[in-house]
Amino acid sequence: MGKYIKLIIVNLITIIRLIGAFILPFVYYKQGISASAVFIIILFLTDAIDGLFARTFKVCTFFGSGMDAISDKLLNTISFIILGIEYNVMIAPLSIEIAILYTSYSTYRYGGNIKASIIGKIKTIILDFFVILSFVLLALPTLKNKTYFILKLINLQILLYTSLHLLY
Repeated sequence: MGKYIKLIIVNLITIIRLIGAFILPFVYYKQGISASAVFIIILFLTDAIDGLFARTFKVCTFFGSGMDAISDKLLNTISFIILGIEYNVMIAPLSIEIAILYTSYSTYRYGGNIKASIIGKIKTIILDFFVILSFVLLALPTLKNKTYFILKLINLQILLYTSLHLLY
């Protein structure tokens, strides 16, 4: 397989996540939280897949890293908006994600380097895990005391998220 085809495949996976982020609210409103939970797991898997493919195929580009960062932030921002509909406490991490999304976009737009540091990657993995877990917990209608568990999870998520941003 040619290098350009590999590059196109990697960038298509990233663009699928970007488009999927815009589709997520429609999935939530039309299909509910359960379908959203499955959809968001698939979208977060594309983040791992495109990075793995880019490194394996040795096709890392400025465009790809920029689109990856922006699609990650957009997906997290939209996820926080949906979670914020269910739980108002999500406004704090949502505000941080919007600020980072704007900063990433502005940096990328003017040709700046938006390559993630190791702390940024760790933060993203932890954040993605908690977002997925939040959606999955919301999708479990049979869980007794679901609200208690979700609020504890959200409080832990905000604590970790804020701590990692102070390090970042």
